[in-house]
Amino acid sequence: MEKRTIEHEGIVTKVGEDGVSVMILSQSACASCHARGACSVSEMKEKEVRATRPAFPVKVGERVRVAASLRNAMLSTVLAYAAPSAVIIISLAGLLRAGASETLAALGALGLTALYFCILYLFRGHFARKIKFEIKSL
Repeated sequence: MEKRTIEHEGIVTKVGEDGVSVMILSQSACASCHARGACSVSEMKEKEVRATRPAFPVKVGERVRVAASLRNAMLSTVLAYAAPSAVIIISLAGLLRAGASETLAALGALGLTALYFCILYLFRGHFARKIKFEIKSL
């Protein structure tokens, strides 16, 4: 059975002993739209990802494909979007139910969300070992 992956093309920016840095160009869905020049919604962002060093040689400036398993992509999505959204909604509802004013409940929900991201930052090494990117040649 073939392993399902999400792949992006990128350019190698740094090659180290422990891994390779690759710059990928992230595009919104409307980046390919014919009207994107007249629209302020479309966006393109450069992102740098760290990938495990491949068995074949790579050099700075080389175009490569960076791949992550679908499971890793889903975990990243949950950690970055779903979990903080749940923290906001649950804490806001809980604080309002406990009798806090709307202002205090909103500030509390934002504070708990900031705490969530601080905890996520502290455990970034743990998640970096779980979420792996690999390099494939073009």
